[in-house]
Amino acid sequence: MSIITYYLGAGASANCIPVNNDIPTAVDNFAKNFIYNSGRFKSKGLDLFKLESDINAFAANVRSNPTVDIFAKKLFLQGEPLLYWFKNCLELFFLYCQHINPPDYRYEFFIASFINHGEGVPLLNENVKVITWNYDNQIELAYSRYINASTNSSFPMLQKWLKIYPFYNSENKDRINLQDYSIVKLNGGVGLQKVMHQNYFYDRDRVIWDIGFEKNKRSLLAENHMFIIPDHIMHVLLDYYINYVGERITPENLNFTYSWEGEKVSDNSKNIAEHIANQTEILIFLGYSFPFVNSQVDNDILSNMKNVKYIYIQDYSGNDDIYLSIENRLNQLFEQRVQREGRKYEKYPQIRRIKFTNEFYIPPDLQI
Repeated sequence: MSIITYYLGAGASANCIPVNNDIPTAVDNFAKNFIYNSGRFKSKGLDLFKLESDINAFAANVRSNPTVDIFAKKLFLQGEPLLYWFKNCLELFFLYCQHINPPDYRYEFFIASFINHGEGVPLLNENVKVITWNYDNQIELAYSRYINASTNSSFPMLQKWLKIYPFYNSENKDRINLQDYSIVKLNGGVGLQKVMHQNYFYDRDRVIWDIGFEKNKRSLLAENHMFIIPDHIMHVLLDYYINYVGERITPENLNFTYSWEGEKVSDNSKNIAEHIANQTEILIFLGYSFPFVNSQVDNDILSNMKNVKYIYIQDYSGNDDIYLSIENRLNQLFEQRVQREGRKYEKYPQIRRIKFTNEFYIPPDLQI
């Protein structure tokens, strides 16, 4: 039975979370709307001048750098403590996106295709693995919709059932069994928290999404492209701002950790990804363009994929130049492996382009 691995980039969540090219505009809109809506919550003891300064500074940094990940790496290499503040601002922005935008529906198709009855709850097929550079919560959100409402489906339980690493408030991070995980987030995850509260996940320390709020419930102010954010969502976002952005402190259990930061959780994520790679026979790239900032980690992971027979590339844009770039990158990796191991392979994996983007690709002949 084949092991199929999905290798995800930003395009895999693009129906909810903006891709790199769209992030500066999306952050500017977030800044305007968050500042505008915060004005009606003076009872929370907000320093509105400081909030506006923080959020505008975040937006200015996003606009003035090639990508948010490159700016974060710059801060890391400079030993700049503002890295934690910037990551907390990023987390607030991604929480905002996942509150105001409907989930990316493609994840629900994906979960439906590979979910099976388990003991008490449906479980993802053990032959399906996910390696993702995304730090959003789209896969957890999609999975939560298949869990009976009467089940204790707290966020840590969703991650446990999905076999995700890193997981919320994880203990003994130094000791992990590589085979225990099916989904690995190379940069960790945002919005990790403890309980499912009514129609959204929430506690006073960590928040995630609101699954009852839809776009048609917003009051769009067309003259300045701002809208009224419902009170219950603003309370969630402002609590996060007050506790983490406003105070400029590092969350006690920070699972949003870039792969290049060298933290133990990053090393564990990479080791799990390499273990998954070694088992993989069918590899599907979803919305991933191989940014150079990730190149070393990508090389280490993909170099372990010695059993891959088929590779499928599904790009969100459908741009032929991107497909060609990815194909060239993969062929370069194959050549490097040949030189390193000093032997020829009888047959390189077949690489196929997938142009439709309405669903995540599933090979038609896959038998699992």
